[in-house]
Amino acid sequence: MSELVPGGNIPLPGGAVTVRVPGPFDVSALITDDGRKVSGDADFVFYNQPSAPGARLGGDTLVVDPAALRTGATRVTVAVSPEEPGTPLSALPAPVLEVTGPGGRALARFRPPRPDRETVLLLAEVYRRGDGWKLRALGQGYADGLAGLARDFGVDVEDDEGAVSTRTAPVVTGRAPVSPATLVQAAPRTHPAAPPRPADPPSAGDDFLALVNSARRAAGSPPVAHDGRLAEAA
Repeated sequence: MSELVPGGNIPLPGGAVTVRVPGPFDVSALITDDGRKVSGDADFVFYNQPSAPGARLGGDTLVVDPAALRTGATRVTVAVSPEEPGTPLSALPAPVLEVTGPGGRALARFRPPRPDRETVLLLAEVYRRGDGWKLRALGQGYADGLAGLARDFGVDVEDDEGAVSTRTAPVVTGRAPVSPATLVQAAPRTHPAAPPRPADPPSAGDDFLALVNSARRAAGSPPVAHDGRLAEAA
């Protein structure tokens, strides 16, 4: 089994090959020509569209059968991104690419340099060379995530809905990271209530004064009289 470094390659045997990336990752693949451009939405293989002619995705494993690829396809580029959108790869265990051939024979393993701010990483490409096929280790990352990957391979991203589509094909809806805007509304400004206005002092003719004096007489106390100066001061 070969231990690959970025840029290293190995010839592939005839038949289907299996590429696996265990861990908390989403594996995806882009099927292109030598110009590294997709021809339509069917060329993007990911969790919501797990199969295309010559490529089939199941969990963390991608099976590529070069002989069954669409006409004109000469490359299958394998990418990996975190299962949790927006998570930097540096926050996860380093991805390891495992390649096996027919019969489960181990062919190669690739441990890319540990990513930093990248949220998508190109791990390898299966490509045609002459009459045969080879696999090359890559290790190229995108700090701008799926949008950066899309631009490089001819895929458009509709940022307002998080949808991925090709320029020549219908929309492919994916789990592209969507960060809904959070609307924070300030609480209405309130003003402290004005203190209640004190009631006007009772005048000498009020029933209140008569009640007070009645109670004082019952207690043997002298009556009181209304004092306008004290009322005004109060």
